[in-house]
Amino acid sequence: MNYQEAIHFIHGRPRLHRSRELTEIKEFLAAIGHPEQQGHFIHVTGTNGKGSVAEMVTEILLASGLRVGRFVSPFITRFNERIQVDGHNISDTDLADTTTYLANVLRHIQAERPDFALTEFEFVTALGFYYFAQRRVAVAVIEVGIGGAHDKTNVITPDVSAITTIGADHLELIGPTLDDVAAEKAGVIKKGVPVVVGEIAAPQLAIIKAYALREHAPLFHFGEAFQLLHPRLQPAQHRWLFDFANEAAGMHYKNIALPSISAYEVHNAATAIQVAVLYFAQNHGQLSEGAIREGMANFHWPARMELLHEKPFVLLDGAHNVPAVRALIDSVQQAFPGVTVHLIASFLQGKDAKKMLQYYIRAGFDIVGTDFKDPRLLPLAQWPEMPQPIRHIHDWRAALAVVLQETDEDDLIIIAGSLHFVSTVRESLLGGDDDDV
Repeated sequence: MNYQEAIHFIHGRPRLHRSRELTEIKEFLAAIGHPEQQGHFIHVTGTNGKGSVAEMVTEILLASGLRVGRFVSPFITRFNERIQVDGHNISDTDLADTTTYLANVLRHIQAERPDFALTEFEFVTALGFYYFAQRRVAVAVIEVGIGGAHDKTNVITPDVSAITTIGADHLELIGPTLDDVAAEKAGVIKKGVPVVVGEIAAPQLAIIKAYALREHAPLFHFGEAFQLLHPRLQPAQHRWLFDFANEAAGMHYKNIALPSISAYEVHNAATAIQVAVLYFAQNHGQLSEGAIREGMANFHWPARMELLHEKPFVLLDGAHNVPAVRALIDSVQQAFPGVTVHLIASFLQGKDAKKMLQYYIRAGFDIVGTDFKDPRLLPLAQWPEMPQPIRHIHDWRAALAVVLQETDEDDLIIIAGSLHFVSTVRESLLGGDDDDV
């Protein structure tokens, strides 16, 4: 296969199984030599923040001199972003060659068992594990797709697990209640493996603690085992400064710089530092303060409070569920106090568009609804009725053109609603090849 053929083959896999079990991916991993049992892993889940924490942990470990793999879900611009080694995406050639090999293995199994199938996510997960084993990474940071217990990445025994947040998203798959979500995500906890837990409400935290106790897994909770102290935003420098403390480990690092204007990212940063500290202590000794500072300084996470332009400010954020919208509004109000905010939004079906719009209206945002090319799009005609009139402008490019004409140079334009929407806009505004999106 060449690269485009490989992408076509991957996207040609079915999206869902009839069963949520891990039987098929375990059998396939056995057929390719159990790459999920080779090397070290860090497993990260959470309703929001899992991608940021995974990126931050990766940067810290890279700064410490390790060879690090990273499995990303979903990608923003190119499919290759999903599988990275040392901060570099898998090459087109390596992706094509690895897909060719795995596809041949899959065909061999199917020749004997025609009913055997892998979903797209299962195939990509296996591809990632196989590639990391071939590249002999020291550790791979694995980001869960959806949930935890039944996620297809949950075939590893990591050195550290992390649960960043619990919120209302994908409730049709892992809900319907927040307690159900907490129980599903707690499924990444393994026997005796330390788990780092971010800011989580007491009822759901109790569920996670019960799972950890049952598995004899040491639990490190944000605000208890480790602390984020004195966070302060420096808008002119587009960064946060904060202190990190873990008194039991004798750590109190002051004035760590994080190049982000997002309030939620500074909380993710503390969680990520704790994850990296635990992994390093188990395998390499004490993690240096310098590696922590360098890793934080190197953090960059596209489409999360990403500022693309000034005068006017144009900001992209992938907020696609209610907790993420609340976090976005909080961050904007801290970073842009008193600024007129224009929101260009597009939602996918199955999301709580009404509640998200309620929060945006309450925040005083001027809202324009738009659309983009996606079969999962919530059509503008199906948007919920709101007490405040919301303009509908078909095609996001037309919507952006109208808003730009109405905007003063000190205003803020936010483009949000779904990661796919934001990645589509980002790709168009910054340029590039989107044939494999």
